[in-house]
Amino acid sequence: MQRLIAIGFWNDGSDDCPMHNPQEFIDPSGDVALRESLFHYLRTGHSFAQYLGFSWCRFACGIDENEMGSADLGDGVWIWPEGLAHYVARHEIRLPNEFVEHARANGFRIPEVELQGDAIEDTSFWSDWCGANTNGDADAQALWRRAPDEIEAADNDIYEKLIEKHGGLADKICMWAGCENQALKGLVFCPACAHQKMNAWP
Repeated sequence: MQRLIAIGFWNDGSDDCPMHNPQEFIDPSGDVALRESLFHYLRTGHSFAQYLGFSWCRFACGIDENEMGSADLGDGVWIWPEGLAHYVARHEIRLPNEFVEHARANGFRIPEVELQGDAIEDTSFWSDWCGANTNGDADAQALWRRAPDEIEAADNDIYEKLIEKHGGLADKICMWAGCENQALKGLVFCPACAHQKMNAWP
């Protein structure tokens, strides 16, 4: 039976979802040309599974859900959601080196392969990689996952602790779409976005 290595699957907002959030893997220092090549590779994968509903951007950037897609795509070795290309190109999400080198070895062109209908999507690699490569802060990540009513009661104290822990705010602006606040030093997001944006997901 064919085993496909899953990447690019994010937290869907449900209480029991074990996946991470894409905000934890932003890398604005990445190679622009490489990102463009990966975008093309991800967009042209073979269709593996089609779903009834469309995905949505976890950055709430305003992209039409039709553009995020409703399918899983693959190349015979890896499998990913159709919208992963958007996260790489628009939100500068970094992907595992293993996948990048695989795509590079293919000349960033999807090979002519047939995906078996009974193939298994293995998420263990992605889960382990995410756990070991998050660029976020443990306190901030915990804040993202708390219920909105719990955050509202404690957010001021949490924000102050985060700012103190990181030595204040950075000169750069928060990477969240449309946010004009300053990011925390050493990070790419501001404390407010954890409450104002991430807990507003569907």
